[in-house]
Amino acid sequence: MLGMLKPNGGSWVAGATCEPGGIVESERHLPGFRMSVRVYPAGLNVGEHRHGEPLLAYILSGEYLETRGEDRRLCVQKTVQYIPAETLHGNIFETECKCLMVQFRPEELRAMPELPDQPSEIQGVAAQWLSNRMEREFHLRDDVSALALEGILLETLAELVRSNAEPASASAPRWLRSTRQWIDTHYLDPLTLEQVAEVGGVHRVHLSREFRRHFSLTVGDYIRKKRIEHACSLMTSSSASLAQIAITCGFADQSHFSSIFRREMGLTPAKYREIHHSR
Repeated sequence: MLGMLKPNGGSWVAGATCEPGGIVESERHLPGFRMSVRVYPAGLNVGEHRHGEPLLAYILSGEYLETRGEDRRLCVQKTVQYIPAETLHGNIFETECKCLMVQFRPEELRAMPELPDQPSEIQGVAAQWLSNRMEREFHLRDDVSALALEGILLETLAELVRSNAEPASASAPRWLRSTRQWIDTHYLDPLTLEQVAEVGGVHRVHLSREFRRHFSLTVGDYIRKKRIEHACSLMTSSSASLAQIAITCGFADQSHFSSIFRREMGLTPAKYREIHHSR
């Protein structure tokens, strides 16, 4: 994942084994885990390296480019990145980036669920919610914060395993991928299943069956998920009222929005906004 900064500002040699580096803002140690908030300055180029332990990185701000051989992947704010032990990779930081890093101690791995054997990522509202909670609890020092941190970490690992087990969207037929892309740009509109099926050129029954089979969600659940993600973004980046956000995101009213949000996220929109702004 992320390599240590060398004193002279250079990169690690290709293939080196190293610990997470950067400028350490704060650290915490839990049974089985080591956690730290680290800042990586703009312009840092970390050559290919490996880590002896699996790593999780909650990207709190900024972004970086991860390289693995000829592959390059942009890792952006409010996603969670997982790198298995001994994965050869490099990192390029064009802008400053802050990450909350979690290292697993070897004795803890035996009790873990079966983790992915390839680098993996959690995106969307799940990643944003996990990152916000992890950062908040990391900085709390009360007598339950360690317990809460371990709980969030286990939620993260469960989400990784679940995401890795879901059918890959790449296996979906082209018409279905195109239909989902169309939904991604129209999810705030008042859509009907018939409308969406017409985009794919199929019957709505066939659409419903194939969408769920390939994406593990119904069409309605997927649209609702996109609207909740958009609402989360608005609540953290704007001063719009919850009533305004509800209407903007396609909900009937604030009450309907609050009910759906609480069911999906486990807390009210007001509490979500409060937690985000208290960080």
